[in-house]
Amino acid sequence: VLCDQGEHERADTFYAKALEVDPDNPSTLVHRALLILQWKGDLAQARSYITQALEIDDKCELAYENLATIEVQTGNLKRGVELFDKAIPLAKTEMEMAHLFSLRDAAVAQLKIVEKMGITIPNLGSI
Repeated sequence: VLCDQGEHERADTFYAKALEVDPDNPSTLVHRALLILQWKGDLAQARSYITQALEIDDKCELAYENLATIEVQTGNLKRGVELFDKAIPLAKTEMEMAHLFSLRDAAVAQLKIVEKMGITIPNLGSI
């Protein structure tokens, strides 16, 4: 809600407080990563939070899905597909699984086109 109101800094303060209370909550780390990405566009910090979430819980589907999406959007298609492959078996519902498969299939299609056409995708991961 705070993000929708443009109160990113305040939202980040609440995430920081939540992590003080429960530092091993992977979901909070992933949501904080998404906030940082939306607010500051800081890919490195977002990746760091998501990586921390996966170190805490290597079965956190939310972390794999969001890290995969970041990888695909920054041109790391193969890594994105690998991460979607890790997320899919962790889906809790059929709808979640269908969503993950559709994201994975889109990344695979992009990868095939890139390879077939000989296109070099700039690695935007360091931006």
